[in-house]
Amino acid sequence: FRPILAAAAVLIATAILTFTYVLKQPKMPEVMAQDFLTYQSQRLALELSTGDVKQMETYFAGQGVAFNTRVFDLGMMNYQLVGGRVQQPGRAPRALFVYRGPTNRQLVCQMYLGQVSELPKGAKFRENNGIKFYTYQARGVTAVFWQEGAVVCVLVSDIAPEEVVQLAFAKAMP
Repeated sequence: FRPILAAAAVLIATAILTFTYVLKQPKMPEVMAQDFLTYQSQRLALELSTGDVKQMETYFAGQGVAFNTRVFDLGMMNYQLVGGRVQQPGRAPRALFVYRGPTNRQLVCQMYLGQVSELPKGAKFRENNGIKFYTYQARGVTAVFWQEGAVVCVLVSDIAPEEVVQLAFAKAMP
């Protein structure tokens, strides 16, 4: 009888730990804010330094990113591509690419397979050209999410929140 009780106790403890781990997983707005801040503090290195949009897209395809990335050309908005990397700590691979803009400001874009419906409550909702945008403020940065097919796109920066939203509006595709 004791072995059964011991096995039951192990199962209960495992279930509690698993449940606690799932609840403590950071939500995507927090993950995106953390990635931006880690890059900004030079603790997240780019795997490829390039200003070439096509080279960046080819890199992601060769690194196991299972969807077509659309690396934006933000030159008309005075943001230049710096490079990118594949992010996948504990999650499916995300394409992360970085831009440098006026006064050396940074803008991080990420794309990942998912649905905006999985985002937590609390977003400011906007719509532009039939596309729904979800804006979050976390840790002093703005993250703007939108859906493109099976992919969620995100722009994150510490520039003025409305500037991040307007950059998202300019680059989103229905």
